[in-house]
Amino acid sequence: MAAARIAGAVFLTFAATAMSGSSAAKVNESLGGSASSLGQARTGAQILGLCLGFVMSHALRRLGPRAVLLFVIATVALGQVCVGCAAGGLVGAEETPRLFLIGTVLNGVSLHALTAGKEMLARAFHATELASEYGKLSMYSALAYVAGPIAFIALHDGLGIGGDGNVYFIALVPLVAAVCIAATLPIAQKEATAAKLAPATPRRRAPAAASFAAGGEGATRGGAEIALAMLTAVLVAFPFSTMMQALDLYLSSRFQLEPGSIAATTVVIAVSYAVSQAVLFPRAHARWGSARALIGAGAIVATVGATVDSISSFPLWISAMALCVAAMAVAVSASDVLMVELAAPNTATGNARASTIASINNCISPSTAGAILDRKLPLFRVSAAAAAMGVVLGMLTIMPAAAAAARAAGVGGKKRRGVMGSASATPRRSARLSTQKQRSLESARKTAE
Repeated sequence: MAAARIAGAVFLTFAATAMSGSSAAKVNESLGGSASSLGQARTGAQILGLCLGFVMSHALRRLGPRAVLLFVIATVALGQVCVGCAAGGLVGAEETPRLFLIGTVLNGVSLHALTAGKEMLARAFHATELASEYGKLSMYSALAYVAGPIAFIALHDGLGIGGDGNVYFIALVPLVAAVCIAATLPIAQKEATAAKLAPATPRRRAPAAASFAAGGEGATRGGAEIALAMLTAVLVAFPFSTMMQALDLYLSSRFQLEPGSIAATTVVIAVSYAVSQAVLFPRAHARWGSARALIGAGAIVATVGATVDSISSFPLWISAMALCVAAMAVAVSASDVLMVELAAPNTATGNARASTIASINNCISPSTAGAILDRKLPLFRVSAAAAAMGVVLGMLTIMPAAAAAARAAGVGGKKRRGVMGSASATPRRSARLSTQKQRSLESARKTAE
């Protein structure tokens, strides 16, 4: 039940930002801004998120994730009010650009709603269940990017409201609901216990290769190893942050789409992301583990991303992007779980590192994407090159380390499907053999009778 409420609060927070985000490009254009200026404003938002990420581990331990979540929602609500006043002309002409900038920057704090939500899950569930629970939470956050644009389409195109700055004030409704839900969550100020992060029993075994920390506690990991893992994750996830920060600008400049069409495209992409989080990621993680799932998904992102800028047909483009986004979803969640595994048993540090990775990318991508679009360069081809570099770096660094950890845990060798294969295959096989033996004995007993 607590997991559902956590997901609900995170969902409503992201839905509010997605609802108003569909009109951000047009509002920026009406205020006389360019792609670069909006990119710079969004960069400022992510810099704020990055700065908060540096203290997020301490805040989660001292204040608890519920207090952090309430702070994030309140800050996002203030940002919505600021942008709404600027877009709606409720302030003087001199104050409008400044207020728009302040509101856009404050909205960048929304990333840490997911950080607080994941920390709550880490404290509530066993380590063997984290990949599944993280995938579900990420799925709900992705569905928020479906619900938000759909709500915008219904308001703007259906009811004829939500134009100018009105949509930013309407977005306060789900934020108020998110506050009400978050206020009912348990305080949960205690960090995850060692029992939750201890190796699983055979009946409840996690894939040993899925745990990068199988060879030892995350606290014993060297700084260089963690830095290389974070750099790999930053490079592999760069196309995702580029898409998140500049998709509206890309669609507006390349395909000349209107806000309603941009919102519809966002729905298709968000559905692909959500389905991947709910279906593909848990299976990929259980079969290959965090490191291999990250590298494999990154390779798909780099390959498909290098081609989408050459596709002129919009239906074919959206199909290719749906495939690319599905791989992005696996890569992002694998990165999040990998950071928690490396920091175990200090889950707050792991979740803070995961948010720092997202913040670093989000700081770089808006200005970079704006400059690329202003110069008419292929946006996704450039970001795919970064992902390719991350794949190469990961194969040279974290993959050997993960393989060594798996061997140290006794799961390597030819009996598995590769070094990173599932460690739960043997218990499941034993259970099947036991069941078959029991059935044979029952059959023999009946025959004897």
